[in-house]
Amino acid sequence: MRNIANLAVILAVLAFTTSPIRAANESPSPAADSVAVTPAPAKSLVPDFAYTERFLGKADAPVTITEYAMLTCPHCAELHTGPMIQIKKAYVDTGFVKIIYKDFPYDEVALKAAAVARCVPPEGYFNFIEALFMQQGMWVQASDPLGNIKKLAGFAGLDPAVFDACASDEKLLDYILQNRVEAANQYQINSTPTFVLEGGIEKMVGVQQFASYAQTIDRKLKEKGITPPKPAAAQ
Repeated sequence: MRNIANLAVILAVLAFTTSPIRAANESPSPAADSVAVTPAPAKSLVPDFAYTERFLGKADAPVTITEYAMLTCPHCAELHTGPMIQIKKAYVDTGFVKIIYKDFPYDEVALKAAAVARCVPPEGYFNFIEALFMQQGMWVQASDPLGNIKKLAGFAGLDPAVFDACASDEKLLDYILQNRVEAANQYQINSTPTFVLEGGIEKMVGVQQFASYAQTIDRKLKEKGITPPKPAAAQ
């Protein structure tokens, strides 16, 4: 737009300097009305899918678990590098459980990391989340945590310009924070990780052994008349 504005100024100067000199009392000839050019608003680099729900498993799985986690939370990293691997293998991959992932950030780095992750193409979202948890000790303790996340995001195919836009987009950041407030009010969540089962019927707080998760999930399946996978607790 700066080039267009400069061109308009140049044209105006040329028009003035090439016009015939008029007498002081001579009326100017009619001139074309000046047209104000309103620049079109810049399109946001934040993709629309940044606001979509993220879940693992079959959409119609019989048991639904909503996980509330924070990317800078060491207990969340412990869950995702341990029991969660077994939960996915035993229940998610086999179609028994759907896990909805929800961001629950308490600090600025976690908030911005969550925003950036949501801008990774959906097919790579959970791989990126797992990478952040697996390498959490490296980037959380770095002098520039977001700089380290930016490198990981590059491997996930996220353009640097999109990364910067998503990490600072007020609308996206507010969306994540609002979801956190709503979850805190609805389910009284005050720590991460927290599992909310079946829309709030039951909660599991903190990191537990896989056998504990398996026992709870098996019970939920039996309540629906579904035989759990066997031997679930032994996997």
